[in-house]
Amino acid sequence: MAVKTGRTMVILLDDSGGTTVNVSTYANKIDFGFPVDMLDTTTFGSSSKSFMPGFTGGDDIAIMFRYDPVIEAQLAGISPLTTTSSLIVSPEGTTAGNVKYQIETFLMDYKVAAAPETIDEITATFRKTGAYTRTTW
Repeated sequence: MAVKTGRTMVILLDDSGGTTVNVSTYANKIDFGFPVDMLDTTTFGSSSKSFMPGFTGGDDIAIMFRYDPVIEAQLAGISPLTTTSSLIVSPEGTTAGNVKYQIETFLMDYKVAAAPETIDEITATFRKTGAYTRTTW
């Protein structure tokens, strides 16, 4: 079993002009998944529930960043957009053959958190839209 750390994670995100920019050096945590809706197919008279798979995606991706004016300006630039932003996540880096996920998203929210004795942070929440692609570099 291969054990991975976040040291090789690469995150690319569109800026307000639609150019994909590497934001990995600002990020310190990402949380994303690939859920499938489970449709209830239970009928009257059943004594147990039954299900079948439905739509995929549509969930949220949360990225935590160390506060920096550069990443804050990028997020501020895409937050009012009514078009999607591409997000590319590559858990093992950009070496040929490594997996990457490309996801179209809308930036739903970003928040700045600050306290006197901590490093300021930004949490950005993106909503997936449409299907994602899983390919390699």
